[in-house]
Amino acid sequence: MGLQDKRRFAFFHKKSHVFFAVSILSTVLFFVVCSLWKTGSIGILDYLVLGNKDEWEFADFYRHIGYGSDLSRVYETSPDACFPPLSYLFFHFLYLLNPVQAEAVDWRAFRDAPYGRLSYLFCMMLLVLLFSYAAHRVAGMTEKTGLLLSILLLSSAPFFTAIERGNPVFLTMILLLYALWWKESDNRYLREAALVLIAIAAGFKILPALYGLLYVREKRWKEAGRLLLYGILLFFVPFLLTGGREGFFSYIRLLLDSHYQADFMREWSSVRGFGYRMLSQRAPLGEGQIERCGMVMENFFLLCSIAGVFVSKKKWMQVLWMT
Repeated sequence: MGLQDKRRFAFFHKKSHVFFAVSILSTVLFFVVCSLWKTGSIGILDYLVLGNKDEWEFADFYRHIGYGSDLSRVYETSPDACFPPLSYLFFHFLYLLNPVQAEAVDWRAFRDAPYGRLSYLFCMMLLVLLFSYAAHRVAGMTEKTGLLLSILLLSSAPFFTAIERGNPVFLTMILLLYALWWKESDNRYLREAALVLIAIAAGFKILPALYGLLYVREKRWKEAGRLLLYGILLFFVPFLLTGGREGFFSYIRLLLDSHYQADFMREWSSVRGFGYRMLSQRAPLGEGQIERCGMVMENFFLLCSIAGVFVSKKKWMQVLWMT
């Protein structure tokens, strides 16, 4: 290692120390402020989960197990069955591990069933381990530094909310972490596995399909073409088990349902929702105008993210734009 390389490493090392020091102090300060400002029954955990309230804990996990319990009727059970069909093959597998009586219609029946919470605990333990293992490798950190980074991230409100809600976004993010790690591997099988992982992630949440732009950005056309093929197969083939043609059109109608979208745009944990909450409190606008402004903000953010992938030269910045 030359003198210039050593200086660069030392500079990065110092910056990483500053980053972790600021992150730790911010986390501690967050908990202190929440403790001092809490009122009535509102505690720290209420702030961490963005006010979702405990009666909805793990709702996204158990509700979708319920929707996926009968694959033939997934998109007929509820307008909240909003994930692509590949997600419901996964949730159906979880249902088969611990089946609940067919007459159970409330998602809490799946949560409160024997071993119900244990299944979620096991899944989350596995995901946290996989996340910690991959995070420091993607970021190029040592194991100890990666562990510290994992603890800090898991202590933040967005991560804590995802865990409390039981949303598959955490699983999707881990799939993408491993894809980014294997994407640059010298092993061609791991590089191909990275394509499959991105396609699976897109089959769970759709938006990870944007990670295909990284291959376009690097002019890896053949891999981008295979990724597109994997994505199409993993999106459309599962519809054969989830209602077929009618299931597909039911899903499309759900995505286009303005009332369904309006409910979600009021949540703090989205770009549209943040804009809606801020404008509704501070701007003298009508309900329809606020909703349209929120939609504009969301799409503007998406376009900026896509542009950022092509403008940024550093890989970590490209990944940040896609996250």
